[in-house]
Amino acid sequence: MHNFPRSQAAGLVKKLKNKPACGVKALHCFRVDTPQGFHRRGFVRVRRGNEENRSAFRADPRGRFLYVLHFPRKEGIDEDYVLHFTNE
Repeated sequence: MHNFPRSQAAGLVKKLKNKPACGVKALHCFRVDTPQGFHRRGFVRVRRGNEENRSAFRADPRGRFLYVLHFPRKEGIDEDYVLHFTNE
């Protein structure tokens, strides 16, 4: 797995269904500069394609940075994908 620039790798330990073992669920944490005009556009969600909502974001109090958390359902080796902000 490759980290994105200015991102942190993390995970959540989760008990596997009907098994005594546990697995680690991936979690991506990003801090990105807030794009110009971002707040005026009224974004309410961030998502990956048509996937159910598995992401969240918050702006810092000064509006300079966005903090994004993304819980991928599955990740393939060397898989690339894009998160999009939406108004829906």
